[in-house]
Amino acid sequence: MRTYQRGFEQNSIITIITFILLYIMVFFALDIPLSHPLFAWPSILIYFLIMGGRFWMLFKGKDLKEHFQITQVLIYGGALFWSLNYSFGLMNQPGIEDNLLIIIFLMGIGAAGAIGLSKNSKLTIGFLMSLFIPATVFSYIYLEKLNVFISLAFGMYCVYLVFYSNKYYRISQENIVGKLKLQNQKEALEDSQKLLTIQNQQLEKTLSKAKMADKAKSLFLANMSHEIRTPLNGIIGMSHLLKQTEMNVDQYKKVSIIEFSAETLVSLVNDILDFSKIEAGKLELDLDHFNLHEVINNTCELFVDKTKEKALTFNCNISPNVPVFIYSDQIRIKQILINLINNAIKYTDKGQVEVNILMEKQSEEGIILLLFEVTDSGIGISKENQEKLFSAFTQSDASFTRKFGGTGLGLAISKKLSVLLGGEIGLESELEHGSRFWFTIKAEKGQEIIRTENLSEHIKTKSLKILLAEDNKINVMVAKQILRMLGIKLWWLIMGWKLWNVFSLMNSISY
Repeated sequence: MRTYQRGFEQNSIITIITFILLYIMVFFALDIPLSHPLFAWPSILIYFLIMGGRFWMLFKGKDLKEHFQITQVLIYGGALFWSLNYSFGLMNQPGIEDNLLIIIFLMGIGAAGAIGLSKNSKLTIGFLMSLFIPATVFSYIYLEKLNVFISLAFGMYCVYLVFYSNKYYRISQENIVGKLKLQNQKEALEDSQKLLTIQNQQLEKTLSKAKMADKAKSLFLANMSHEIRTPLNGIIGMSHLLKQTEMNVDQYKKVSIIEFSAETLVSLVNDILDFSKIEAGKLELDLDHFNLHEVINNTCELFVDKTKEKALTFNCNISPNVPVFIYSDQIRIKQILINLINNAIKYTDKGQVEVNILMEKQSEEGIILLLFEVTDSGIGISKENQEKLFSAFTQSDASFTRKFGGTGLGLAISKKLSVLLGGEIGLESELEHGSRFWFTIKAEKGQEIIRTENLSEHIKTKSLKILLAEDNKINVMVAKQILRMLGIKLWWLIMGWKLWNVFSLMNSISY
């Protein structure tokens, strides 16, 4: 590091200027300046050569060992210039009165040098030694009065400035180290920020790909569900038509098994489609006013025969304070309830299954919280299996899949539907001691539905004309045969048209 250069610590420039100003001040402070060795022509020439050299090194010096050595010589030479001229002055005029002013200026020069050179500890000590050691020795020898005192003062002041400059040097070094650490931390932070930006960009790309993959998965599931349901509708339709023909008992039983299996497969496909819609956030509730008591009773009625086949006691109870009419989505409530009741019956071989509907609370705004419970005396579920029960494609025990069947989607869908309905779902169960499944919904009290007479009763069935739009030949065949069985005349058949073309045709037809 260069001792003096442009931009290196302003103290370097200040020190040079201070020394020049002190020299001028001494000239005006002395009574007879030209009689003092400081202002003899040789001294003036030497002084300005030293100061000129320091200025030169300040602006032209380079980071070279030779230039640093030249600067050291100039600094030590400046200190010796003051010290020796003071000493020569003592030899000519040994009295304290004539040299007191020079003594004060020497201390000022020492302080200025110690401050200005403190960035380089060795250089500072060399400067102070060059300044004060000759002055101390000559003061002790040539001062007639207070020679010991002035010598000790010079010595003590020199030691003090050495310690002071060392302390200031350590502080400055700590500051430099601190700045370097701060700079390194700043650079590390900038590097981390750049890395974080790159990682965020990579994460955004990965997230975008994941969203595209999820969208493709949902689209695939929707398309596959539609494609699978199309032939299944043909199987169910043909099975239904076949059951209307003359068959023996064995044939009727086999056709019934085909129909039941197809309906079960449709139910599984519907579960997958519902799950994909929920995952994609595209499932919307169909809110309307409806008779809750009627929906619950009709739902429970679906399982009466099934429970009789297994000799189970089946009860369905609605608390008296549960409103008859509510405003919610009856299809989704029915879907959750059917899933829970179906599971309860499936996993219960003896005992009972009970359904209870209660009103938990009602807010001042008219929002009611309804609780639906389905309890059974079945096989129960262990604690470790309860945690994963509401996860998609999961059953409480893998052996249940082999024994009872199912995809494990029912409860996952029920959980998401209950959340959509403003509630939650849960269970209480103990292995071999039955289970209690429950879910809640938030709803508003509904308006009573005024039933109107079904206008279709006034229409003679045989006089109806039907427009059939279908792009699957098997479904067309099934539909035509069902319509003929009902005595309905097929007025128009459209196959392979785009859906909007069908709507356009229907809007143009006047009935």
